[in-house]
Amino acid sequence: MARNTRNPNARLQRIESPGSHHMAMPLDKQVQEIREVLVDMWALISPFSAPQTGDYTVTGNVAIERVIMTNTASATVTLPTSPDDLAEVFVKRTDAQVTIDGNGKTIDGQATQVLGTQYDGAHMLYTDAAGEWSFV
Repeated sequence: MARNTRNPNARLQRIESPGSHHMAMPLDKQVQEIREVLVDMWALISPFSAPQTGDYTVTGNVAIERVIMTNTASATVTLPTSPDDLAEVFVKRTDAQVTIDGNGKTIDGQATQVLGTQYDGAHMLYTDAAGEWSFV
């Protein structure tokens, strides 16, 4: 029985085929460059999840960050000083109280917000236009 195989590089090979008006670069160079762009894009949009047992500062290096607080004593999650527009942060409390610090930016008009009850959570979105974090 013959297997139906597809050449994933066929589209790129057509781009650099003879008679093409595009300047052709070697196929492996094109594939490598496309791969690097896709990896960089995925790093920006893929959520970062991190269980934390104590105070934690959100990295701000990704578009979406999830912080699961497993602390047994009160702890603080500090948001980035210069967040990107439309950055999202999720904070989930599983045990002791968690304070979310806006780090110079307000969170729905307040400098800090408290997750006071076990299993409370917050989903926040930063907007440049408002200059603050908002609960969504």
